[in-house]
Order: sequence, then C-alpha cells, then structure tokens
Amino acid sequence: MESLKQQLTQEGKEILEVIEEIKEKLEEARKKFDQATDDALIDCYIYEINALYKKYEYFLKVAKEIGLIAVGYEKIG
Repeated sequence: MESLKQQLTQEGKEILEVIEEIKEKLEEARKKFDQATDDALIDCYIYEINALYKKYEYFLKVAKEIGLIAVGYEKIG
C-alpha cells in the first residue's frame, strides 16, 4: 500500500509540474499576443493559447481523477 501512495505522490508531483509549465507558457503566449501587430502572428498566438488551455484543462482533469488536491489550481480562461 505504501508504494502505491508513493507512486501517487510522484505522479501528483509530475502532474503539478506539467500544470505549472503550461501556466507559464500560457502567460508568455498571452503577453506575445498582446504585443503582436501582424494578423498572422495574432492568429498563431490565438491557436497556441487555445491549445495550451485545452492541455491545462486535461491535466486538471487527470489531477482530479487521481484525487490530487492543490490550492491555486482552477479553471482559467
């Protein structure tokens, strides 16, 4: 039973790391979007933000499914 708990803890840590990475990439993409003036770049950042948002939602769902609870992680958008 202890190894399952350790595995869950390791899995939870990895999921939180991925979520943090996605949040940082979202923030960066939003800043670039705000500064973009070219229509093609604006479209690229919109697609990037949407893709990262979907990825963020997916990992929040996975975290919820394994019973991971963390303060400060909520649906964004």
